[in-house]
Amino acid sequence: MLAKQAQLVLGYWETFTVMLALEKLWEQTPRIIPAILVAGIVCGFVEWGGRCYQKDRIATTGSSSTPLGAATLLYCLFPSILLIAYEAFGVSSWQWYIVPAYYALLFLMIPSLKAVFAVVDLPLPLKTGRALLLAGLIGSFAYYQPGWMTLHSLEHFAYHRRTNNHIGSYGPVVRYLKEHEPNGTTLALAEPGNIGYELGPRYMVVDLLGLTSPGVAQSILDGDHHEFVFRSWQPRYYVISWMGTYNPLGQDWFTDRYEMVGEFHHEHWQRHRKRGILLYRRIDS
Repeated sequence: MLAKQAQLVLGYWETFTVMLALEKLWEQTPRIIPAILVAGIVCGFVEWGGRCYQKDRIATTGSSSTPLGAATLLYCLFPSILLIAYEAFGVSSWQWYIVPAYYALLFLMIPSLKAVFAVVDLPLPLKTGRALLLAGLIGSFAYYQPGWMTLHSLEHFAYHRRTNNHIGSYGPVVRYLKEHEPNGTTLALAEPGNIGYELGPRYMVVDLLGLTSPGVAQSILDGDHHEFVFRSWQPRYYVISWMGTYNPLGQDWFTDRYEMVGEFHHEHWQRHRKRGILLYRRIDS
């Protein structure tokens, strides 16, 4: 958590808030999902009214006394508590923080659809309302998810390989280090995960953002970031991918102590940075 708080000091990430999470959730959620949820709520009230009309004391579809209702309540509470906790912690905002809320919306579609189709059992005077609700639901789907788009999505899912090429984007650097430093070495960068896995246990990978390397996050908060990293590990290599103050590139002490080995290209960096990864090696005196 300290590393996420330290990221705010660097100034490149937004502070997480519940309102920011809801805005991103709204931007990225297909509109058919809230359409179904609203239809489910409306149908739930209609069903409840129909039960009262029939003077039927049976619990309504959305009752929390049913297993489905209890599960629905939990799926609402968990992401709500999680989002509130993230804001209370005062951390940086990341996309995956809202994933539980998105899946909660998907799960809530189950009781919503159940409530929609439950109105089939209502008495004749309410059948017109039922037909209008179902027509509105179908119309929402047709408006927000045209048939061609749905078929295109299914075709893309079935026949196209969906991979994140960011994961393998450090491959050229990995191959260079394995060739020129077969016995292992120490390197520092801001994204240590995949490159550390690919290099293996002989290589020490220092996390410049402090998520995996002890003391780095606190040094960012204390204003002693780069001095602390060099003092603690004296990395033989620095890998520069994303630009930011968490990289020492351009600082006088770094220019005096390190020289560029080369630029390593990958399609991910060409698309996002219009250049390759920069690798710097410590100058041995």
